[in-house]
Amino acid sequence: MDDLGTDPDGVARDRPTVTWTPDFANAAAYTAAVDTLRTEWSARGLTVEDVPAPAAGEPGGRAAGGSGVRATDDRGVELSLRPGRYDGEPTLTADGGCVRHQGYLTEW
Repeated sequence: MDDLGTDPDGVARDRPTVTWTPDFANAAAYTAAVDTLRTEWSARGLTVEDVPAPAAGEPGGRAAGGSGVRATDDRGVELSLRPGRYDGEPTLTADGGCVRHQGYLTEW
């Protein structure tokens, strides 16, 4: 992977973090999604880590709780579905990987 920055020809390198906040019907649907990701990522040969839920009263903690799951793919991108750090809402994140783009990035 190259250092982050811009090449002389204007091509920029970046390590973006992309985050989604999926809407689950209930806590059981969230738990099922976490279990599905754990199974699928393990089947792909990724090392899967459990992410404990923040305790009630901590930032992101909710009375109902809800743990998450995290893995790093073969390109070094960390993937996770876990409670958000501040609000506790389910958050799906892809973090890292080298992305190259020319000029201003207006579309994904």
